[in-house]
Amino acid sequence: MHGTTLHNDIPVSANSLAIYLMAEFFRLFGSSVNVYHFFYLIFHMGLVVVFKLTKASSLDYVVGGAVSINTLASLKEIQSHYLTRYQTRKIVFHADSLIQENIDGGLTKAVHVELLWLLKKREYYKVITKENDERIEMLQLRWNVFSQEGLN
Repeated sequence: MHGTTLHNDIPVSANSLAIYLMAEFFRLFGSSVNVYHFFYLIFHMGLVVVFKLTKASSLDYVVGGAVSINTLASLKEIQSHYLTRYQTRKIVFHADSLIQENIDGGLTKAVHVELLWLLKKREYYKVITKENDERIEMLQLRWNVFSQEGLN
């Protein structure tokens, strides 16, 4: 499901789960195109069961991780079963936004927001890293003096 995440405080990546399960499936039944198609069918049916149980329990089903214009078809497929929200790293969209004509523009802007956030975060951590450089240098010099005088 292209980076699908079942959201509940600690996300469980369906992609990671799918890869793990596929590896086990291939280990048990051998690797062939037919086995792959069978696995995909079973995994897809399992996700549909998860959608139905989530909806029946009145829980939100939120998808996140690698959400982009390239995943719109998958998101719409999930929405056809059950989806309340989907999210990029920084922006949460209501599932109904998938029917908007300009959703691709919204997702493009979400990528831009994330890029700006990461650039700002990088600069912030650079400042934090450098703010103590002078103090560290001074303390290292003191420590070296103390070490030479046997005061450590």
